[in-house]
Amino acid sequence: MRLFIGMRLPKETRDALQKEWSKVTAVPTNYRPVTPENWHFTIAFLGQIPAEHFHALESLLETAVERPPKGAFLLTDFQTFPTKHPSYVVIRAVAEQKDEWTKFVNRLRDIVSVAAPDVDRKFWTPHITIGRVKNRRILPPWTHPFAPMKFQPTDITLVESKLTQSGAHYTDLHVFPLKF
Repeated sequence: MRLFIGMRLPKETRDALQKEWSKVTAVPTNYRPVTPENWHFTIAFLGQIPAEHFHALESLLETAVERPPKGAFLLTDFQTFPTKHPSYVVIRAVAEQKDEWTKFVNRLRDIVSVAAPDVDRKFWTPHITIGRVKNRRILPPWTHPFAPMKFQPTDITLVESKLTQSGAHYTDLHVFPLKF
């Protein structure tokens, strides 16, 4: 199973972001949009996990969601990402407690690495992917600000990602309430 851990957006937040996105007139081209129902923050990409590790992974995640930071995320603009060789269109997010969220994510990754040894360890930059390039192209640098809005996570989700011709298909496998 190809899995990741993410924070899903509530419908109200997605709707507000879609409304802001609909106001943008000049957007980068040559990217494939992600359906709004799939918009999320990725905390950790786990890769291929054998089915026999799934229950251990669930138990580890139960532990990992303890003591999360209480701060929200401020959603501030649309932009191409990352800065070097941009290949995504994202919604940029700034954590109110940046250091605490980074520690939380790193701790979570450490905990789940027992069942998911290939967990992605890239530096975590909170964002919501709303588009990916086609044919491995590079997007031009681009930013479009909007009136900032807050997102307060309440849970994290273990998600299966199945790759298809039309993009990834996500299935929520287990939702873990954050234990504040």
